[in-house]
Amino acid sequence: STGSRRKVGLLAAAASQAPLTLVDMPYAALDAPSSRRLTRLLADAAAYPTRGWVIADHHVPAGLASADGLAVVDLGD
Repeated sequence: STGSRRKVGLLAAAASQAPLTLVDMPYAALDAPSSRRLTRLLADAAAYPTRGWVIADHHVPAGLASADGLAVVDLGD
């Protein structure tokens, strides 16, 4: 399924240890539990000073805000 492929790609991005990870529409095709897990993963990832994440999506969960290691771009509707 599209959601399963998206999850595998997001896990690969998280495991890559790249200094900068750009993610386009990570919440697309995810169910509610997977979206909550992704939000927690991104919030936790923002705490690592050696990595940066840029997230662009049309719907950014309220619990996910830009932080030192995380830039959130809300593309709006």
